[in-house]
Amino acid sequence: MPKNRIAFYDNCKFLLIILVVVGHFIEQNISDAPIYKGLFLFIYMFHMPAFFFLSGLFDKKTTPTSKRLNKAIYYISLYVVLKAVITLVQWIFTGNVKFNLLTEDGLPWFCLVLGMYTLLTGLFEKAGVNLKVMLALGVLVACFTGFDKNIGDYLCLSRAIVFYPFYLLGMITDKVKLESVLSKRVLRICGFVVVAACLAACLMFTDKLYILRHLFTGRNPYKDSIRDIGPLLRLLCYSVTTAVGFSFMLIVPRRSLGIITDFGQRTMQIYFWHRPLLYVPVYLHLNDSLMTLGPVGKAAWILIAVIVTLILALKPFSFPASHLQRWLIRKKQQ
Repeated sequence: MPKNRIAFYDNCKFLLIILVVVGHFIEQNISDAPIYKGLFLFIYMFHMPAFFFLSGLFDKKTTPTSKRLNKAIYYISLYVVLKAVITLVQWIFTGNVKFNLLTEDGLPWFCLVLGMYTLLTGLFEKAGVNLKVMLALGVLVACFTGFDKNIGDYLCLSRAIVFYPFYLLGMITDKVKLESVLSKRVLRICGFVVVAACLAACLMFTDKLYILRHLFTGRNPYKDSIRDIGPLLRLLCYSVTTAVGFSFMLIVPRRSLGIITDFGQRTMQIYFWHRPLLYVPVYLHLNDSLMTLGPVGKAAWILIAVIVTLILALKPFSFPASHLQRWLIRKKQQ
């Protein structure tokens, strides 16, 4: 691992990308297994906000404008290419083509939103806007976004608004102070307790808590049943997400974990390829066959998701993510 990388953050990223892949796998049969619903709720409680927080943490004010622009181009390019790949795979299996460049309800949304954050925050910084003020405004806007049913998947606006505070939180967080706090043993014990308690609550009280799924995913307006208290529930979800995300970081090992830490440097290629690959067993109904095997089949489906994550971290799957990144670097140097 390069000396300028910190093993802890790569460990965080790899564990988070495992949760991403597992979440998308179990979503395919979420109605077949109550335990899947609980796991899905727990995963979506914090995994994408944690990714955005880490992205913001490394996009500091010292980042040159030219570098921000290149990163934004990189993310948005990945968004377009991934949409094209997913469309191709769906056409192969179904014969139907459904492609809308500016509207996205599936996997590519993360790339587009991250590109938008990179550009938007750079403009705010250049204009001298206080990011702490933007964080407060971002939370306020997100609380009322759920009332507008027209804000949805066009330009991934709903998700972009809801998750932006976590990116900004990363931007304003001092890495040195964060690492000092995360290293405290007493807090690490508290972290285990919080993560375990939230997981247990999601599994034990799934039916009562599952209505929060639509708030944690970030892409849905408030349901009519919670519309009157939507902003309060959004604030509650923000609080829970922050607490669980911080607790997750507390329990992640700080030392190098060898190949696991190395794989944490390749999360984008895992993210890019896992959904197109997931379509193969889904369209062939292999996942449905596993569900008929009971608990063993359900556990096997999760194990397959973990194995897929490990395989996609291998270098042959670095295309096109790493190749596009290198191409942009060469263009900048010309």
